[in-house]
Amino acid sequence: MIIHKTLRTQLIRIEYFRTDYQLSGKITLENLNILSQGTHIITGYQYMTPVYLIEKPDDIQISGILDSDVIWVTYPEKNAHYVEDYLSALLMLIPENQPSNSIIITFYRDIKNYLKIKLRRNMKSKQEFNEIGDLFID
Repeated sequence: MIIHKTLRTQLIRIEYFRTDYQLSGKITLENLNILSQGTHIITGYQYMTPVYLIEKPDDIQISGILDSDVIWVTYPEKNAHYVEDYLSALLMLIPENQPSNSIIITFYRDIKNYLKIKLRRNMKSKQEFNEIGDLFID
């Protein structure tokens, strides 16, 4: 896996930057384990998907949303000259287009898709009910 492009770099606090990178593939659970050597932390959920954090030496933090091709790297200004090279070297450990054969990942994706379908159906049925109710009120 490689860095496809740099999306943006911003100053997040004094002497600390955050750079967003788009990768050539998605960070799956297997890829995350390779990047972190099993030391990642799930910090929450965004869009019903886990958000991970990997802490590396020299105050470098790598985070992102699982199954996304965008990662965020937070680093001190003193390390800015080698962060991209360091990240590129880490990403070279991940094989390109690695298939996911994990039962847990398959189960997780099935549940996620099921919940999305249910939420869409509930939203559609509520909209129809409100429209009908509005028609009777007028």
